Amino acid sequence: MYEPHPIGLFILGFLLAGVALATVSVLRGTGRLKIPQWVLFAIGLVAILQLLLAQAIRFYDKWRMREEFRQLSPGRIAKMVISQDGRTNQVADPARIGELLALVRPLAGVAAHHSHPVNQYDVVFELPNYSYRWRVGRDSERPEEYWVELLGRGRAGQELEIGRVHSARLGQFLEDLQNPKR
Repeated sequence: MYEPHPIGLFILGFLLAGVALATVSVLRGTGRLKIPQWVLFAIGLVAILQLLLAQAIRFYDKWRMREEFRQLSPGRIAKMVISQDGRTNQVADPARIGELLALVRPLAGVAAHHSHPVNQYDVVFELPNYSYRWRVGRDSERPEEYWVELLGRGRAGQELEIGRVHSARLGQFLEDLQNPKR
């Protein structure tokens, strides 16, 4: 199972470079330190490169996790547990599991548009050696857009959005999985 890189190290590097830049600028401005102008430029460049590298690695991590998700085979999944608002249902039918995977596989990175997920479902795929825990929720502004987040894989064990999927059927399918007709 792919683990995302700890972005905190890059942010720490950016902060340290920023503090160094500020300190050197102040000391240079007071005349206590004779440092050429290019050193200030170099420290600023290092800070910017830290941020750019952190962003590139973040995009790569999300891409890798989307690819890992796309490789899930319904035949390898022992069972799926879906829950919402304290209600839980287990699904062991590979056909139903495959149907859900097919609906979510078109997962793609989407630029932010100031919305948030609502009507969220927690879904756990249990495989022989590990389990995938993820959450899917409808977008608050676009009714056919769904957020997909991996649980426990982000900073400090929180959710990490890996992408979004557009589907007219996904919401009803999740509802049917959660509340099967008896």
